[in-house]
Amino acid sequence: MKNVDSARPIVILLADDDEEDRMLAADALEASRVVNDLRFVEDGEELLDYLYHRGRYAEEFAVIAVLRNEHQPYWKTAFPR
Repeated sequence: MKNVDSARPIVILLADDDEEDRMLAADALEASRVVNDLRFVEDGEELLDYLYHRGRYAEEFAVIAVLRNEHQPYWKTAFPR
């Protein structure tokens, strides 16, 4: 098992196209005292760009958890069950 770099933040990436849903999730995580670095993307293309460090996400940290809204059409083709 590799050592985890404790200097790097643990990133939670929230993928949802609805701003209100993103804010509700952020509020719930804050109320639960989750102190991780929370990032947002709005669609599947942006999510894949983040995960593969493409475009404006080239310098982003690795993601530990991805929370997504599976009711968006793109999710079903990009991430089939």
